[in-house]
Amino acid sequence: METSFRPSKATMQFECKTLLLTSCLILLTTISTYDTIALDGVVPLLQKHFTLNNRQTALMKTISSTTSTVILLLMGIAGDRIGRRSLVLSTSLLWTLAMCLSILSGSEQYWLFLISRSIVSSGSAIISVIVPVVLADLYRDSGLGRAIMVN
Repeated sequence: METSFRPSKATMQFECKTLLLTSCLILLTTISTYDTIALDGVVPLLQKHFTLNNRQTALMKTISSTTSTVILLLMGIAGDRIGRRSLVLSTSLLWTLAMCLSILSGSEQYWLFLISRSIVSSGSAIISVIVPVVLADLYRDSGLGRAIMVN
């Protein structure tokens, strides 16, 4: 007599939740990374909108890079002391608010745009570091390899 293994309803629900969470985390990482990279493509539009010279344009990229570096250093020091779930949620919320603020910056609000872009850059840095750690909490062995590969 052949017996087949049927996972329980609780196991199926857990696997569905895990897959949904993984999909959301990967989407979040993709969007935040794309946003950071896409800024280079719109520099001419930003120069025109804010009437920027080359020095101000370079300052925009320098502030973003410096902020990301400092945040990554702080995450290395304090990352394990903060809960991963709350860190992902709060970072996502802050990143979204800063994105909206940068989009709504008027042509006379260059410094507001710089501040909001540095917050967006910090959020992207945190997300790119914490998502693989959360995936490592969710998966083991080859499942982890697949999740990180897709990420």
